[in-house]
Amino acid sequence: MKKINNSTIDEEIYFQELTNGLPVYIMPRPQYNRHYALLAANCGSIDLNFINPNTEKKISVPSGIAHFLEHKLFEDK
Repeated sequence: MKKINNSTIDEEIYFQELTNGLPVYIMPRPQYNRHYALLAANCGSIDLNFINPNTEKKISVPSGIAHFLEHKLFEDK
């Protein structure tokens, strides 16, 4: 993972892009006693048409796909 330092606010972030293209950022917070995760998808309620990067073909998804992804995030432990 690539380490990114911000000396102004004394924080460090680790970054890696997974083989499927998903960018992952980790921000260690040793002073916290709980763990948190956040998923930010480049997809929202008005995003219904996409270009498949493998085939360059346009695909359409049904309304509610962003909400569906939100629920999938918390499906399993």
